[in-house]
Amino acid sequence: MVAYAPGFSSKGVSTFAVGRFEQMIPLIRHHSHLLFPDVEAPELEILVDQIIANAFDIFTRLAERGLGDLAYPKPLVMAALAQIRHAGAGC
Repeated sequence: MVAYAPGFSSKGVSTFAVGRFEQMIPLIRHHSHLLFPDVEAPELEILVDQIIANAFDIFTRLAERGLGDLAYPKPLVMAALAQIRHAGAGC
């Protein structure tokens, strides 16, 4: 299940699209874990949660434009990770 942040608007995102993302979460989690084999559990779960949140943001923007069917777990993970790295660089 996806918990929505306060102020989240599903305008333009169907329940079907959100359900599709929820089905991808196990694979998103799996791909995320593979990226950090040496990170210990508490920090790893924080990273994975950040990746899932960013992936959901990316997915909803695609779904709002009718492109949700083009989203797949691994590319979402890679794009979400790029956002985390970009934010960590202080840009």
